[in-house]
Amino acid sequence: LKIGKNVVGPDTRPAVFYNSLTHAREPGGMQSLFYFIDDLLSGYGSDPWKTYLLDQRQIYICPLVNPDGYQINVNTYVGSGGSTFGNWRKNARDNNGSGTFDGGDGVDLNRNYGFQWGFNSVGSSGTPSSDLYRGPSAFSEPETQAQRDRVIALSPRCAVSFHTYSDLWLHPWGYQVTATPDSNSFYEWDDEASTGLGYSAGQSTRVLYEVNGEFNDWCYGETVLKPRLFSWTPEMGSQNDGFWPPPSRILPLANEGLRPCYTVAAIAGPYVRMERAEWTGGALLIG
Repeated sequence: LKIGKNVVGPDTRPAVFYNSLTHAREPGGMQSLFYFIDDLLSGYGSDPWKTYLLDQRQIYICPLVNPDGYQINVNTYVGSGGSTFGNWRKNARDNNGSGTFDGGDGVDLNRNYGFQWGFNSVGSSGTPSSDLYRGPSAFSEPETQAQRDRVIALSPRCAVSFHTYSDLWLHPWGYQVTATPDSNSFYEWDDEASTGLGYSAGQSTRVLYEVNGEFNDWCYGETVLKPRLFSWTPEMGSQNDGFWPPPSRILPLANEGLRPCYTVAAIAGPYVRMERAEWTGGALLIG
């Protein structure tokens, strides 16, 4: 989906890229993106902030990165008569060439990106049956190739890749503990995006675990094929929500995604942010 005011001629507005359902059992991100789209569009012409973003940004949304893996989980649910939720994470690559899908198949798409692919076997796995299997080579999968090619073509300033769950807001690097050169900016924007959500925010290796060949690191680290961009991963929902939260939690979780989505759209280009100002003892304190 491309969302924004239609313009005639070359579109030079800053672009923002969002995706979800890289891992097939994590539909909460898709719900958040659709909720964001609805909230954004409903305010056009009446809400100055939403109108500004739709006028001044190109907003691109891929709600379903992993359609084959997601279909496996749909089949599980339908086949059980609605009694069992699917737990499949990877795509549907036929790893053993059997011609039929089985538990040893699939590639973890968030270990298949080209930056630091296969850096070690802690942040990904070379074993095909593992849930963290990185694939036979970087960008071996059509799904990651599609994401790569779209991001290169769009050259967005910022990106968000939704996942679930753990109430986290993550930035690069994921493959090493050493911070990025832009660590201070990342932490400033982490705070802005996660304020009021109760999320733990920070670098992936420090807040969650080590990972290599993942989307965020590629977005930030790959600078030959495209300009550097700032990218984040929300891990939405708590352990009580799990991968398939009850219906009563779908809307509250989708609502949690609004602030991060709006924040990342804003920082892709110029915007005005109101801050608290307090005059004390002859000094102006900005907070």
